[in-house]
Amino acid sequence: MRILKRFVIDAKKYNFIGAACDVWGVDAGTNDMHMDVVYDVYSYLYGGKQDMDSQACTTGKSCYNHGVDGRTEATGKGLYYLMRDLSYKDQYKSFRSRSKL
Repeated sequence: MRILKRFVIDAKKYNFIGAACDVWGVDAGTNDMHMDVVYDVYSYLYGGKQDMDSQACTTGKSCYNHGVDGRTEATGKGLYYLMRDLSYKDQYKSFRSRSKL
């Protein structure tokens, strides 16, 4: 946690984090706990009058820290809807034939 907290502080020094420049998201090996730490450090040090949008410094936060309910299922569900529509809807028939689906 100390390394992550220090990383957030150093990233802000060089404008590598923030709602107006770069919003961090969940990546391989991270989860909502890591994003909560990033949000906590960023909002504590740079929130309020310095950055009104400090809540938007990262995605993938837990619901307790202004995250979105259903975030973990959203990627898989979006992929399901995409594949379902490509497979069955008539408007994508030409796409299916060109791509040999």
